[in-house]
Amino acid sequence: LDWMKQTREGARWLAGTLEPSTIDSVMGTSTAKQPIRVYASLDIAEDPHERVAVLLNEIDRTRALERAHFALFSPTGSGYVNYVATETYEFLTGGDCASAAIQYSVLPSSFSLGDVSTGVDQTRMVVDGITQRLLAMEPDERPKFYLFGESLGSQVSEGMFEGTWTYGLPGAKVDHALWIGTPSATTWRKQLWGDRSITEAPDIGPDGIYLPRTIRDWLNLPDEKRDQIQYLLLQNGDDPIPKFGSQLIWRRPDWLGPERPLGAPVNTEWVPGATFLMTFIDMLNALTPTPGVFAQGGHDYREVLPRAISETWRLPASPEQMDTMNRVLRERELAWELYRDWAAALAKPADKRDEAKDK
Repeated sequence: LDWMKQTREGARWLAGTLEPSTIDSVMGTSTAKQPIRVYASLDIAEDPHERVAVLLNEIDRTRALERAHFALFSPTGSGYVNYVATETYEFLTGGDCASAAIQYSVLPSSFSLGDVSTGVDQTRMVVDGITQRLLAMEPDERPKFYLFGESLGSQVSEGMFEGTWTYGLPGAKVDHALWIGTPSATTWRKQLWGDRSITEAPDIGPDGIYLPRTIRDWLNLPDEKRDQIQYLLLQNGDDPIPKFGSQLIWRRPDWLGPERPLGAPVNTEWVPGATFLMTFIDMLNALTPTPGVFAQGGHDYREVLPRAISETWRLPASPEQMDTMNRVLRERELAWELYRDWAAALAKPADKRDEAKDK
C-alpha cells in the first residue's frame, strides 16, 4: 500500500511492530517470528466497501491467517490502536501472529460519534470476510481469532453483535475478545447488562461473556472462574466514557444512586443538565497519561492490559516473562515519546531549535 496514504495513527502503529530480536530478548526465547500488521487507513480508499476489500487483500497477501494467532483491533476515533495491547499480544505469541485494523475517522473520539455506524459496517464486513476464510480452512489449520476494542473502538467492535445476545461471537468464529472503556451508548452492552442492579455482583454469562461493574469484580474472581471467561468487557469505576450519555440530562444514573460502584463520586448529586455537562468535560479530559507510568484509573487501562490479554486470550507466560515485558512496555513508551519530542524540536525554527532540544 502507498505509505503516503497512511494517516498519522496508522503509520505510527505499523512502524511500532516488534522485531523478532526484541521479542526473544524480552521473553528469553530464540524462535520468535516477525509479527504481521496490516492497516487500512481512511485515505487508502474513499468507499468503505473498497477500504474493506483493501484490508482483506492485504490479509491474504501477507498470509496473515496462516499465523497461529490473528487479531482484529478496532481503533479509536482518531485511528489510534492501543500499542500496549498490540505489543503484549506480539510478545506473548512469540511473533507468530498477525494484527489488522481498519480506520473510520481521523478525529478524536468525541468528534467521531457520527462515524460509528460506518465503523460498525466496516468491521462487520471485515469479520464476515475473515469468517468465510476461516471456514474454508481445515479446523486444525485455523488461527485463534481475537477481537480488541478501546473506547469508541469498543462501540464499533461490539456494534456488529447487536441483537445476537451471546451467540454472535462464537458464530463468527471469534475465540476470545477484550473490550475496555466501552461507551454508554453501546446497545449490545446494554442488552447484555439487562435490568440488573449495579449493586449486584455479576456472574459469568453464557458462552463465557463477562461484564463486570468495575475491574475489581474481575480481579476478585477466583482463578477457576476467570479461566471460564472467553469474552471480557472491562471498565474502571471512575472512567467517564461508560457513564456519559444524553440520558444524564433527564434521568439520574444508577452510578449516582444510593449505592454506588467503586470509583463513582461519593458526594456528588445528580443535577439535570449540570451532571451532563460535567461528565462531558470529564470525558474530554479522560485520557491524560504520563508516558512510561501505567496507572490504573479513569480511561487509562495500560496497567491491567497485559494481564487481561494473557488470561482472557489464553496466552500464558511465566511471572518472570510478565515482569520483564511490563518493564519493557514502559521503556518503549518512553522511547517513543522522546523520539516524538526530539522530532518536534528539530522541526522548530532555527532561533528556537536549541532551546527545544535542551528541554
